[in-house]
Amino acid sequence: MTAALATILLLCACAAYADPYSSYGPAPPPYSPPYQPSGYQPPAPAPSYGGYHHHRVTRHHRVTAVRPPSYQSPPSYQSPPSYQSPPSYQSPRVPVPELPVAPSYQPAPPIGGYGG
Repeated sequence: MTAALATILLLCACAAYADPYSSYGPAPPPYSPPYQPSGYQPPAPAPSYGGYHHHRVTRHHRVTAVRPPSYQSPPSYQSPPSYQSPPSYQSPRVPVPELPVAPSYQPAPPIGGYGG
């Protein structure tokens, strides 16, 4: 940690212990309810209807759907002329030289020799 950072942290810690609320000014007065003139009656709560009652639908209304205008198909797409593939490439035949046959492998005799 650098010395400057340590000094800043130390100053902040000391300032917090001095009086943290001194910069906010005096405290506001305690909350008092808004002024109400004498004879004021608060509005009565709405009457209760005893819960939710589902309204029965006696006749269903048929909704006639508005038909969208008929879809006009776009003009037919003209396909490009068919692609002519180039003639197939024939690779030249290069003769593979015959490899010489390796001499037949003779297994090595056992370490102790053939005698028993």
